[in-house]
Amino acid sequence: MNMKWDDKKGTVLIMVLLFMLSAIMIGMVLMKSTIIETKIVANERAYNQSFYNVESAAEFILPQFDDIVSEQTWTINTRVPVSDKMPPGSSLDDADVGMTLLRTGAPPVGSGSSATKTTAYYFRIDATLNNQSVEMGRWKAFPKPGS
Repeated sequence: MNMKWDDKKGTVLIMVLLFMLSAIMIGMVLMKSTIIETKIVANERAYNQSFYNVESAAEFILPQFDDIVSEQTWTINTRVPVSDKMPPGSSLDDADVGMTLLRTGAPPVGSGSSATKTTAYYFRIDATLNNQSVEMGRWKAFPKPGS
């Protein structure tokens, strides 16, 4: 069987079409991967921003801690809402912040407070905002009666 040069004219066209098809497929896969990665990064950024906001809400209470502790009557394991202490009109305004007296006892060792003269009150500060929650502990020493 004799093949002529003219019989191979369509071979190049088919090879170019196959190459183009494979290039398009690779491009589509890379585009889909890029879209997914972009969504992941956006979700992570939103998650981190929410976490930093809720952490800020909890930390915003710390400078006001002594005043809040002094103006309340505390019962162990009863949460006292302190969300009204958040700055109005800020991103922290919607945060649900509270304090709970966990226990009373001796001050931590090495704290500089005398266990014979003071009683330590151990508190938990909790904050929730945009489905993110943070808890932190804080304690305060008060003189024992008659000290």
